[in-house]
Amino acid sequence: METLAEPEIEVPPTTNRAKVIIWVRRWLTRHREPRIYLLVRKEDVSGISGVGVIAQVVEFSDGRAVMHWPENKAEEKPETTTVFPDLRAIRKLHGHGDKTVLVKIS
Repeated sequence: METLAEPEIEVPPTTNRAKVIIWVRRWLTRHREPRIYLLVRKEDVSGISGVGVIAQVVEFSDGRAVMHWPENKAEEKPETTTVFPDLRAIRKLHGHGDKTVLVKIS
């Protein structure tokens, strides 16, 4: 049976608290934390998804984004999660001009 190699994980080179904090800040500069958005529709031009918060979006440090449409039991719409190359692709597909916006929440 083949054993899988352990993934390489970046760890601080020291246990000194001050140096670890500096290391973490530098790491975050290179690998910023994911950003969370809400997709908010001001006007529903298609008549399908309604207005208000219609989806959740996470943008990762490499620029890729994931959009999650929650389940809508009242209208029998299943939840859907889709990966996009970036936020521009989400805006282009779901923006309907300025009628739908991404609101950053973290």
